Amino acid sequence: MDIGQGLLTVITIVAMIVIFFVSLIPFVPGPAMLWGVSLAYGVLTEFRELTIVSMVIISLLMLATALSDFWTPLLGMKSRGGSCSSVFGTIIGGLLGTFLIPIPLLGTLLGAIGGAMLMEVLRVGDLRTALRAGSFAAESVVIGLVLELVVNVAIIAVFVVSVAF
Repeated sequence: MDIGQGLLTVITIVAMIVIFFVSLIPFVPGPAMLWGVSLAYGVLTEFRELTIVSMVIISLLMLATALSDFWTPLLGMKSRGGSCSSVFGTIIGGLLGTFLIPIPLLGTLLGAIGGAMLMEVLRVGDLRTALRAGSFAAESVVIGLVLELVVNVAIIAVFVVSVAF
């Protein structure tokens, strides 16, 4: 590895660390950004250090996170109290909470819970159902965050291992 490629590697790893922390902001697509940085590095180095196999693994990790809305319901979330309207309320409330309550993660969490509960109260008028929907929303936000953090760490690890060895 020459000096130019070494400098590119250091810059890429620093960018990945910055992206990791920025992705703690809800709705910032950390895995997609890490994938883009990895791809750019691979293209610039002609995939000599970051192998094609490693890039495929990084791509699969990114896709697993990007498509999580489709496969997480298979884990039983839908059967535990989330109607379509409460899912909609969770998403819209989470977005609004992120921007209206500028406390990282807390605003998103409170907005998602409030949005889900509001939609269920409007839909069925039952506080017990609304509380279940709020619980579902909180769980969904936390699971999504943890999933994204785990995938971000995995992408960075695959990149570093590929480049280092």
